[in-house]
Amino acid sequence: ACLRAFQSAYGLSVDGCYGQNSKAKLESAYAVMNQNINHTGGIFTTNVLTGQKWMNQHYLSIVMKAIGHKLVEDGDYGKESRHAALAIWKTFVNNTCGTSLDVSNENFGDTCYSLANRVPVNIQSNANSDLAYVIEFVLSAKGYYSGGMDASFGQQCDAAVKKWQAANGLVADGIIGANSWKKLFE
Repeated sequence: ACLRAFQSAYGLSVDGCYGQNSKAKLESAYAVMNQNINHTGGIFTTNVLTGQKWMNQHYLSIVMKAIGHKLVEDGDYGKESRHAALAIWKTFVNNTCGTSLDVSNENFGDTCYSLANRVPVNIQSNANSDLAYVIEFVLSAKGYYSGGMDASFGQQCDAAVKKWQAANGLVADGIIGANSWKKLFE
């Protein structure tokens, strides 16, 4: 029963057999969780897991369009979690700027870059929005944010953004504009 639940949660064929795919996914999940727990005490892993659940709960149709299935809730910020976060960013931009960015495209291209400097997309301290949540999610995955996942760009998030910007050769001003959005989604 446990193996079947694991297979279901990780998008594997639910057959109850401990074959190559199940073994590989279990070892991968364990390695990621063990690595994150050793380095962060589980805080960042927990935030990524919380973010994955939030994306599935609030943006499931967008996640499905982006990656083709529900996001696996495993605390692992991999290619699919990054793509889902970008798809939510694109959805926000489409809704606020009247654009039609393709959420299934996993690239942050020139059009995204030019749109990232518009006022509703340019995020800074004291912002409360789904984009602030995306920032918390990605910075948690990158090891910079350990605060609560509350979609509030408060002091702790602002400090994490500035630290991340400085470490990535960006102007450490706490403003997530085009350069920062592009770097976040690399």
